[in-house]
Amino acid sequence: MPDRPLHIQTLTGRNALGAVVVQLRGAADLSSEPALERAFADLAADRPDAVILDLTGLTYLGSPAIGRIVALWDALRAHNGVLVITNPGPTVRQALDRVRLSMVIPVIAGLEAPWEALAVA
Repeated sequence: MPDRPLHIQTLTGRNALGAVVVQLRGAADLSSEPALERAFADLAADRPDAVILDLTGLTYLGSPAIGRIVALWDALRAHNGVLVITNPGPTVRQALDRVRLSMVIPVIAGLEAPWEALAVA
């Protein structure tokens, strides 16, 4: 059974810490890279203090999507912003670990609410 197409949802508003939650669902593969690039570029242009990337429903993370995550992280760092990745499933976590992304971007599992990531990171 093929993976669902990627769905990107930015939760409205920011919490008191200035964080924005972005939820990714489905498969972040080559076909979804342009949409991910646009969404992350728009997000970076808003210059949030923190972005919580909630991967709870992400079933696949390909190298183009990993590149977009790195670009978002780099754009946020340019203005002292923070990126935290939460709740990747086992397959997605393996992809993050394979490229050692989890060594530079906090990856936190087991959170019921994505906002909790800022307290842990």
